[in-house]
Amino acid sequence: MPRIYVGIDVSKYKFDACIKNENDDVIMKPKVYTQNLDGIQRLIHDMDQARKEVSTKVLIGMESSGRYHVNLMGSLLNLGYDVREFNPIEVHGYRISKIRKSKNDSIDTRIIAGALILNLLSAVSDLLKIEFNFSRVSSNWYMIP
Repeated sequence: MPRIYVGIDVSKYKFDACIKNENDDVIMKPKVYTQNLDGIQRLIHDMDQARKEVSTKVLIGMESSGRYHVNLMGSLLNLGYDVREFNPIEVHGYRISKIRKSKNDSIDTRIIAGALILNLLSAVSDLLKIEFNFSRVSSNWYMIP
């Protein structure tokens, strides 16, 4: 079954996302979202639009970014999305192998989505998925139920 691949680069106040198909064609150019509930809902809407056009399966990859990616990842996992968390060093290594000397959030989203397609990056840990089954306390916690 065909899939769409979503590469996400997360920072403190925003995250960037790019959507590609199995042929590594860009379906949605890198887009910036706010790091809050509205941004997460906008991303979900954009993924649903792309899924309707291309396929029914979605695979999402994002760099581990300290704690900045936790709300987004937890929300997507709670909604049933297949989310992979990657080590930033591994993403950097893949970027270098693509002979990309420049680095920005937009490029990283494409790199992460491309690596997902080729299954080149290994997920950091599935333990994070278990972690979201427990309640977490944070002043910024805004998970989508």
